[in-house]
Amino acid sequence: MEAHPGDGGTREIPVVISTYGNGRATIRAGQGDGVCAENCAGIDISNLEITGSGRETNQGSGIHFNNKSAAGTKLDYVRITDVDISGFGGCGIAIGAEKERSGYKDVRIVRASLHDNASAGISAWGQTHEKMQGWAHEQIYVGHCRAYNNSGIAAKMDSHSGSGIVIGCVDGGIIEYCEAFNNGWLCNFKNGGPVGIWFWDAHNALIQFCESHHNRTGKNSVDGGGFDLDGGVTHSVIQYNYSHDNDGAGYLLAQYERARPFFKNTVRYNISANDARAHDYGAVHLWSHAAGGIRDVDVYHNTLLVSPSASGTPAAVHCDRNMQNVRLLNNVFITRGSAKLIKALQYEGLAFLGNAYSAETFLIEYGTQRFEKFDAWRSSAKQEAFKEQPFGIAGDLKIVWPENTITIGDPQKLNTLNAYVLQAESPLINKGINLREMFGIDIGTRDFWGKKIRPDAPDVGAGGR
Repeated sequence: MEAHPGDGGTREIPVVISTYGNGRATIRAGQGDGVCAENCAGIDISNLEITGSGRETNQGSGIHFNNKSAAGTKLDYVRITDVDISGFGGCGIAIGAEKERSGYKDVRIVRASLHDNASAGISAWGQTHEKMQGWAHEQIYVGHCRAYNNSGIAAKMDSHSGSGIVIGCVDGGIIEYCEAFNNGWLCNFKNGGPVGIWFWDAHNALIQFCESHHNRTGKNSVDGGGFDLDGGVTHSVIQYNYSHDNDGAGYLLAQYERARPFFKNTVRYNISANDARAHDYGAVHLWSHAAGGIRDVDVYHNTLLVSPSASGTPAAVHCDRNMQNVRLLNNVFITRGSAKLIKALQYEGLAFLGNAYSAETFLIEYGTQRFEKFDAWRSSAKQEAFKEQPFGIAGDLKIVWPENTITIGDPQKLNTLNAYVLQAESPLINKGINLREMFGIDIGTRDFWGKKIRPDAPDVGAGGR
């Protein structure tokens, strides 16, 4: 089904593509797109099953919006609701733009199930470069969606493939109450890879209340993580999410060459359990090979738990080079076996304060130095201290860590997670530093489980019920 320029509607009177009568209609796309809308918007798509011939034979996307209009053209109003899309060689849902600053505004994708596609579950992209002003898209909302079994493309070696939900080139994006799992295992791109849920080249973006787990990457590729803010993201937040059992980082902050600057981003009140299964990743991983680097980033009140892996060298925190004013505050870092607490290739520009550390084998690699005792690291690295007052705690933190990782499977029920929570006797209850008083940080009103926070004395980590 194709819509061409002039075929669209308006916000007030949209073109409706939906089921008529009882049940749910099916669009069988064969080897092409299911629904394709070129240079038009004002379209409402709902209550449909859209299937391709299979990810290995189909060459289209389930729903494909593409803006080829002149530079600076924003097409208004797209609604995609209650759809099940599978069997496409491209994306389940693709939102693209081909000219600079052209794209879509006010896009809402709700209750979509995107599975068994090749390139991605949901992908939005546009044109960008390091000196561009403005963004292709404005206000893209993705809520209550599931993206799973999207494989990646082994033959595609010029870019990543196999992400669950990936939104780029947007000013004002929200992804919430979504689940992404078992994506990306066929990605074959050596310089990057898929992630369960992520933004790139975005401003004022938010990821919250999502679960991303068991995402993979190909044996010759990288990433395969849970969540990511990547290349040129500014003033954006990842909060209240649960990442576990991913090949890559639980929470990746990455800046690649020739991206727009990366700054003023926050990662808070999240949980990572058993991530970084492959390659060399941290549960929280900061990566930059760009001259401008990563700057003015706060990572606070997260709980990170890491175990050894036969195919990787995991750490609770992994920091690359080119960091400026990156602060890790009031987090919990727990490792088992030989997993590292911190691996920092370059420690300039990093600040650790008010964090809690627990390890079966205490190990911090800091620049060229290696520390096996907390006090020795704190003294030598000049960390966990503020105005000559020592902070941080190491030892038994009394946190519930189950033998097997728990999958919730319903992001609206993340607060029922009966693990990674502080026990009643934990030394971390009401022992966090006052981030508002010390740094002017507004830490919000609730923790991961929805418990009200005491700003003057919060719990360390993601919280406790």
